[in-house]
Amino acid sequence: MKKITTLFIHSLLATLILGFGISFGADNIVTVTPDKDSVDCYKPVFVTILTTKNFSNGFNPDEIKLDCEITGPAQEAISLPCFYKATVNGQAQWQARFAPRNTGSFTYKIALTQGSTTIRSNQFNLFSRAAKTNGYIHIDSTTKSMYTFRFDNGKVWRGIGENIAWEAGGSYSTQFPRLAATGCNMVRMWHCNWHMPFEWNSAPNIYNTGTADYMDQVVSLAENNGIYLMVMMNDYRDFSEQWGSNPYNTSKGGWCNSDAEFFSNANAIACYKKRIRYYVARWGYSQAIQSWEFFNEIDNAFGTSVNAALGSWCDTMSRCFHTLDIYNHLVTASVSWQSTPQMWNAPNMDFTQAHLYGPETSNPVWHLPSQAQQYITSYKKPYVCGEFSRRWESANSEPSINYRNELHYGMYLGMVNSTPIAPLTWWWDSHWSWGDDFVFKSAAGYSNDIIAKTATTTIGKLAVTSTGNTECGGIRTGNSTNFAYVWVSNYRGSASASNVTATITGLPTNGDGKFTVEWYDTWNGGFGAATTVNAANGTLTLNIGTLANGNGTSTDKACRITNLNIPDNVLAHSDNILGEKQFGFRKTGNLLAIFGNFARANQISVSLFDMKGRAILEKHSMSIVNNSMEISTKTLPSQFYILKIKADLRVESFKIAL
Repeated sequence: MKKITTLFIHSLLATLILGFGISFGADNIVTVTPDKDSVDCYKPVFVTILTTKNFSNGFNPDEIKLDCEITGPAQEAISLPCFYKATVNGQAQWQARFAPRNTGSFTYKIALTQGSTTIRSNQFNLFSRAAKTNGYIHIDSTTKSMYTFRFDNGKVWRGIGENIAWEAGGSYSTQFPRLAATGCNMVRMWHCNWHMPFEWNSAPNIYNTGTADYMDQVVSLAENNGIYLMVMMNDYRDFSEQWGSNPYNTSKGGWCNSDAEFFSNANAIACYKKRIRYYVARWGYSQAIQSWEFFNEIDNAFGTSVNAALGSWCDTMSRCFHTLDIYNHLVTASVSWQSTPQMWNAPNMDFTQAHLYGPETSNPVWHLPSQAQQYITSYKKPYVCGEFSRRWESANSEPSINYRNELHYGMYLGMVNSTPIAPLTWWWDSHWSWGDDFVFKSAAGYSNDIIAKTATTTIGKLAVTSTGNTECGGIRTGNSTNFAYVWVSNYRGSASASNVTATITGLPTNGDGKFTVEWYDTWNGGFGAATTVNAANGTLTLNIGTLANGNGTSTDKACRITNLNIPDNVLAHSDNILGEKQFGFRKTGNLLAIFGNFARANQISVSLFDMKGRAILEKHSMSIVNNSMEISTKTLPSQFYILKIKADLRVESFKIAL
């Protein structure tokens, strides 16, 4: 009777007071304690589970497995793996880390499976409030853009930053705030045999808890500094040069006689899936995880000799990530320069990644436009340059000014080309020591302005040509292409270029149109005063002036062009509801205006639904004033909606962002 009373009291108090755990199982061998019972959407609850169950390896879910079984507001079932932390004083500690991706009431239980037996805890409640953050980063499935990724809330994201693969140049606790102060938002970091080794120099499926605990701190640092992490899980040297210490080697208790067998051995494949489960369980909750990267430059270990097996492995493991990861983080890998088509063709590998290093006789960053187009055409996925610099051998092969100018050039080149992450320099510690913070800051200022103007819309290519043997690039963005960004450079020129002009074609005007041009200081940041210019038949010519060549601060110019012919707050246009491209939307304050030629429709009704198909509002017999009608959006949260408009017997649907 005493045990029943204890269990009942614990169950009652746990619903009222945090800090009292619920015990379950025979003899109360498992205790569950959440750290909170309400969170903002996308923010986590940490649930600690203690048990006195006997086991030999808590990292092996085949021996003992804990899962968090969640029911969402729409009664959807969500399964989240838990992870083993440590055993202290005879009690083993697991943890579940769950962040809801929508608002409302959730319930959850902890399920412990050992052998053929599963026991479950009492039910816990969690309430998810309205989000204060953007959510997780995904492929832009809305527009299929190759220029951006997109958050859960519909806003676009574009990365700009650097590699900080390991802590050369200072700890992450000093480098992350320093990078954040420049306005950058992206870091590529490594888990490898010499830095934060996770599964290394031991039997397989034995994880380094010191690395895991430190990774908790790194993730927290990233969250606090607005940094998004590409987490690289194995360097190519873990297979080639350091294969003798690799846990999957038979000499360490693994199953592979050679490093190449890693990709095809069934036991090795099953074991690596357990590592993926652990990564998802421990860090998947965090919005700071931009992507998981399986390998760094895997072609440097194998060339193209394992392409078929590598492709099959990446297909299996990327599907494993996407099956287990309820937050749907992106998955990638990287190559140095060799072709690995089977890897990139795996459907669940979300974006491609290659590395570019000079000098010109090698594979420099100015190959980015052509390489990006080649990869996008071949694999129909976004392309990223995850490493670049003047030289790959060292940062001391040439004067520091050469690396500084290459950094500047590469970042701006990436901004006006089709990549969702500007090229990431490799020599991060050298750039810190040279005081190159201002280079990152000026580039980030331009990139962040592009993203601010893009908001929930999309980025596209802008047709730009320039004179004087200079190179140029441009993008268009904003609602109905309100904004354009143009960059012209003579960095690679053989001589100074005079009287340079840039010509932009295809601007969205009917005949003549007015635009403002604001020149951006590419080295010090900041836009200058706006000047008004006129376009003729959608063509605009800009006078660039003189651009120096080579190293220096006068080799390039950039600007922002604002279209004065289209209102800044036009949301979308349709060309098929009543025909002849005469239907669109405009949001002003708390009102959504729907405008067009309604003369041919007798009865107009409007319905608005959320993305789960739930009706938000319905308006019948809408009043038409000056070919427009309005609905109030005052009580509606900012997110995507489906707008359905019925014009007589015709019904048209639109996905809109408010």
